[in-house]
Amino acid sequence: FPSHDTNASDRSAEIGIVSGNEIIDGVETIPIQEDRLVFVCAAGHKMGKKSSVDFVSALTCEHVCLNQDSALSQLIRQKSERVQLSFRVRSRVNDVKSACKIIEANGAVGIFPESLVVPCALEMKIHCASLTEEWASQKTSMVFRKPSTLPNFAQRFISMRSFEDKMNQAA
Repeated sequence: FPSHDTNASDRSAEIGIVSGNEIIDGVETIPIQEDRLVFVCAAGHKMGKKSSVDFVSALTCEHVCLNQDSALSQLIRQKSERVQLSFRVRSRVNDVKSACKIIEANGAVGIFPESLVVPCALEMKIHCASLTEEWASQKTSMVFRKPSTLPNFAQRFISMRSFEDKMNQAA
């Protein structure tokens, strides 16, 4: 979320994985998944009954987040700068499960991909609310140069992934 650090377009990588909704010039894409960022808080938190939370309201709280170099932390920082509010970080952790433990103890709130939080929500007393902003829905895609310019192994991998994608669409 979102990371365009792949260099498939400048030929220093054969295949890359990117998250985000922006179009990258010079590469082809195959969608992998779509995920939504959610606001996560303790079940007893003041926002613990809301089904959705806007980003500005989420920024009124102290957050636990992943390390500052993570694409997600960079995205949240950029979005908070755009609305001219500070992103108050109480703690940084290496993984979402550790973040959810802090959140469950009401030590902070967080913003994370729903797919990573759901397993924690099944075993912890945490609450998830959709972020209302359009940018909170993110696509993860495989990116690559024109397949005919790639080595054979990369062409086979892309063909396999394209076939799986077509089968999933037909189902």
